[in-house]
Amino acid sequence: MGELISKLGIDFKILIAQIINFFILLFVLYRFAYKPVLKALENRSKRIEQSLKDAKAIEEKLQQGEADYQAKITEAEKKAGEIMVLARTEGDELRNKMLTEAKTEIQALVTKTKAEVADLKEQVITEARSELADLVVAASGRVISEKLTDAKDLELVKRALSETKQ
Repeated sequence: MGELISKLGIDFKILIAQIINFFILLFVLYRFAYKPVLKALENRSKRIEQSLKDAKAIEEKLQQGEADYQAKITEAEKKAGEIMVLARTEGDELRNKMLTEAKTEIQALVTKTKAEVADLKEQVITEARSELADLVVAASGRVISEKLTDAKDLELVKRALSETKQ
């Protein structure tokens, strides 16, 4: 086998030196190139993972913000509806109150007017009876042709009034 190796041109001293050089080179590359490259790849991988996590967190916050926005919009619409219902209710109550007050005032005015008309009617009737009594006295005086005394006049007026009331 020694011959075969020499025919191939392999020198053991150079082969061992090359193997040692190879391991030294492998150690140097591992130490100064492979480790930093692996560390850089690992850092980059971590940054990408962190970026993906951050993006997911931002997306969740965005969705939560949108949900909050929709909830606030819904709440505002609900409050607006309640305010509208309250305003309508208060408006209806105010209208009913005003109608009731107007009806009360109209009823009071009608009652007052009826009382005034009744008083006026009574006054007119009293004046008419007084004038009628005077006319009766004057007519009776002409018919009887004698003038009665004031006491008799008063008695005749009272009797005439009582007869007209009936």
